[in-house]
Amino acid sequence: MNNDLSYYELSNMSNEDIFDKFKTNEQGLTKDEARKRINEYGENIASDNKRRGPLYFIIDSFKDKFILILIALAIINYFTGDKVGSAII
Repeated sequence: MNNDLSYYELSNMSNEDIFDKFKTNEQGLTKDEARKRINEYGENIASDNKRRGPLYFIIDSFKDKFILILIALAIINYFTGDKVGSAII
């Protein structure tokens, strides 16, 4: 049951289409069928399998407005002659 659809595409499908795709119905799966699918496909856990290094988190922190304000203040301090204050910020 390899799912090639995104969450967005699934959200736009009708209930009947989803039931057909996943071979289920409104009553859900029996315990035996659920156990069989867990053994076959694994647990129903959404995860992001991308590994990210430290550089990603450093670059990602620049999305925060507070960090951008601190950088701007450090630049202003540097050009007004307060190099120590700039380095501290």
